Amino acid sequence: MNEIQSVGSQERHRRYLEIEPDAAAMYSVIARVERDQRKADVFRKLGDAGMGHARLWAEKLGLDPDGLVPASVGCKLRLFQFVSFVLGTSRVVPWLIRSEFRKLRIYASDPEAGGDSLTRGEAMLES
Repeated sequence: MNEIQSVGSQERHRRYLEIEPDAAAMYSVIARVERDQRKADVFRKLGDAGMGHARLWAEKLGLDPDGLVPASVGCKLRLFQFVSFVLGTSRVVPWLIRSEFRKLRIYASDPEAGGDSLTRGEAMLES
């Protein structure tokens, strides 16, 4: 791999590493307010999958993956949690799906991001 490709890969991996903990935090917030335990478990699994992906990108960047945690719950996530609680998670899931499809499009253009190790739907299918 030449130096230009290496720098490009590192930038992509950093971007992915920023995306996944945010997604994990979002799923965690939804799991906390979901009243249906089965659905809450699915959201928790999706959050765990996101953190698994973050660990993969951290390793590719030469970072310690054990120190990774989901993003902190800031104002945006607290508002999202409140809306999920008041309206129900079924009202916010379509928004999440659109968000996930945007991420999948980014991943789809990168051969390193493909394959079974990054299939976000795997956790949903297990439930």
